[in-house]
Amino acid sequence: MLYLICAVLVLSVIVLTSLFVERLKRKVAIFLGIGATTVGGLWVFGGEQEHHVLHHVYIVDYPQFIMVPLATVLIACLALFAVRVKDGVGVAWFMLLLCPLAGNFATTWSLVPIGLSLTPVLKRLYPDRWFRILLAVCIFSMNMLALGTLAADPPQALWAVKAAVAGKPLGFFFPWMQFWPYILITWALYGVTLARFGVRFHSPLRELAGIRPAQWWKAGYGIAIAACVSYAITFLVGYQVTIFLGIVCLIVALSSLCFDH
Repeated sequence: MLYLICAVLVLSVIVLTSLFVERLKRKVAIFLGIGATTVGGLWVFGGEQEHHVLHHVYIVDYPQFIMVPLATVLIACLALFAVRVKDGVGVAWFMLLLCPLAGNFATTWSLVPIGLSLTPVLKRLYPDRWFRILLAVCIFSMNMLALGTLAADPPQALWAVKAAVAGKPLGFFFPWMQFWPYILITWALYGVTLARFGVRFHSPLRELAGIRPAQWWKAGYGIAIAACVSYAITFLVGYQVTIFLGIVCLIVALSSLCFDH
């Protein structure tokens, strides 16, 4: 029970800090403080099992995981995916179709540069409600799989056990009735949410054709980095991910000298 209360408090601090603390130094200090408090508490008050968890998280998993958000944050810092939109053209279909695909079938962290690129466009199109629209885009695009399968977890688990006992191969997207209805319902709910927030849907082809990268060569550079991230998390394992993406991030950091501030 104590662990549950602590988890709720920590999540609340993370969410509130992310939404309302604007200064980067304060954000970093709060997040590092949370991490240090968590590690210290588990080390002092936990037993052998908690010590094993700490080792696995911070020595094994964390060095591999941290490179993925670091690479995407570098893409965002360099504004590699900045976009420009033609007058009279919106981004409704871009948010409805492409953002969930990028956030769920590429990596959740891809919404960091995409969201920042959409911010000035949303501010111009919806000056009085751009923030709530951006929050809806991030919530659904980053967590559509989780939201969609939350109610599907019990039947999925039962099906997985039965399939494993029968010696059948397990797949994440199959069978149809265990996955896709929940995703499609969530996608429809996402569209309704955008419409309720006043997002205007026009011709999808006209909208998608009216969105262009601010600079094509920057977009190409960002896609190359994203391809490296996809390769690392798909084909590499263990510290191979750390070393490969570490080299990529070092190259990107050095190349930042060639970009505008």
